[in-house]
This record gives sequence, C-alpha cells and structure tokens, in this order.
Amino acid sequence: MRKRTKMFIAIGIVLIPVAIFVIRTRIPVKYAIKIEDAGQYPNCIIVRETWHTGTGWEQIGDEQGYLASDKTNDVYLVGNLPPSASIGGEHVNSYLCEVVNLGQAAFPAIGDAELFDKYEVLEWHPIYPVKRDTLLPSWFYPQDYLSKGDKIQ
Repeated sequence: MRKRTKMFIAIGIVLIPVAIFVIRTRIPVKYAIKIEDAGQYPNCIIVRETWHTGTGWEQIGDEQGYLASDKTNDVYLVGNLPPSASIGGEHVNSYLCEVVNLGQAAFPAIGDAELFDKYEVLEWHPIYPVKRDTLLPSWFYPQDYLSKGDKIQ
C-alpha cells in the first residue's frame, strides 16, 4: 500500500508541472489573423514593437497590407494595447489594431520636441504567424494563436 501511494505522489509531482506547461502554451487566448484578411477591419493599422528611442510602436501597414519599409513611422498608441514582448529581432509580432485616429500629439516620455500620429486602440489581433522567443523548437508552439504564456496584458 505504501509503495502505491509513493508511486501516485511521484506521478503527481511529474504531471502537475507538465499540465501547467500545457495550459500556459496550448490553450488559445487570442487567435491570429492572416494579413490577407486585414481589409475586413475598417480603421485599422498594423504595428510592431520597436526598441529605438521613441514611442515603442511603429506603424508598418494598414487595412491595405504592409507599407514599404521606407514608409513606416513611429506612432503613439493609447487604450487597449497589444502585448509587449521585451525582446527584439525575429521574435517581434505584428498586430492589426482597430483604432480611432486622435490626430498628432507629443509622446510624454520624450517631451514636446516631436509630434506623432496618436491612435486609441479599440481592439488588437496578432498577425499570423505568431512568433515566440523560446528555447524549445518553433514547431513545438502553435503559430495561429497567442496563449496564456504570451504575456497578454
């Protein structure tokens, strides 16, 4: 009887962390959309996080799709913001944001020297494929949704 109890405890010690890991990585919280479907969302912009000095977000597209690389610009986002990744490089996700254009405004963190297009984000959607910075191989994680482990604010 004692051996059986110890065996169940040992199995529980192994299965509980595995279950928590699966819940955090495999349960969808927010599904990604394909860039071809951006036209279905009126008043939207496509943004990605940036790490140079500025607002932290740059507009890289709109409902027509991606802009040319020389047409991207920093934007000032308020409201329901997409999650911040705190990483750089190839693991930066793009987000389609349904917005209200609030005109131009100074970004408080850098002062009044420069004006940026200011948008209130009403809703955001990750753009397929969802990228993750992880030690595990990329094929292990789904690319069509964000999960609980993806720092959704």
